[in-house]
Amino acid sequence: MRLRPEPSGTALAQEWDRLLRTALRRGSLPEELEPTIDVAGLDPRAVDAARRGWLRRMVDEHRSATVFSGLLPQLIEAELPVDVQAVALRMAMDELRHGTLCGAVARALGVDPVMDIADASEGPARHPDLTPLPRLLRNVIYASCVSETVSVALTAAEREEVDAPFVRAVLDQLFGDETLHARFGWICLAEAAPRLTAAEREAVEVYVPVAIAHYERSIDARIGAPDHELEPTERRDRARLGVLDPALAREILYDTTRDVIVPRLRDAGLRV
Repeated sequence: MRLRPEPSGTALAQEWDRLLRTALRRGSLPEELEPTIDVAGLDPRAVDAARRGWLRRMVDEHRSATVFSGLLPQLIEAELPVDVQAVALRMAMDELRHGTLCGAVARALGVDPVMDIADASEGPARHPDLTPLPRLLRNVIYASCVSETVSVALTAAEREEVDAPFVRAVLDQLFGDETLHARFGWICLAEAAPRLTAAEREAVEVYVPVAIAHYERSIDARIGAPDHELEPTERRDRARLGVLDPALAREILYDTTRDVIVPRLRDAGLRV
């Protein structure tokens, strides 16, 4: 299928823009900046890596929208409050917007942000053998507590290094939204965990190492490894365009899991 993250040319684009400005309090793009990036003088290998990285991120953000929107039925079944349900939908809209922003960065880097991919959707796991509450918490832990907490750490590191103004403006908006998305998971866990029976709690606990290992493998694959040793200029110019050195990204991934995620899961009363 072909993924096109940009709005249509129809009247619905006006509704999309209205949603961004009123519900999400965002413009369609950072309004104070021209969506351009000056790559003159940058290492061509870094520019190429940035193009690939932002296109991949565009696809990943779009897929995340299907995960968060797919949580709504599970939130309803698990009898989470309506504000929690509504925020999940807001998060799905955030992710659609993120896909558009990442596509805009790719376009500013000189590539058309249209991708032919096998599958653009990735709904939450069904876990059909479980009752509603542990089914929900397994997915919330994976998609929010683990995934979005790591995303916050990675984006924070990217913001420290980037110096392209348009890329920095996009990362600022992603960082703010991802912080909310991570908080969502921890709040859901605190709200729902006390309602678990002993058997349900065990069903959640046995899944935690599976979720963490699966996420680490998926991110490790996305980070990939360059086909050559990065020279200092390439590493610097990657960072200037919002793409971390793969070695640093892996270090952040594992440090965040060990030092942030696991302790917070334990604080929530789970044996991990």
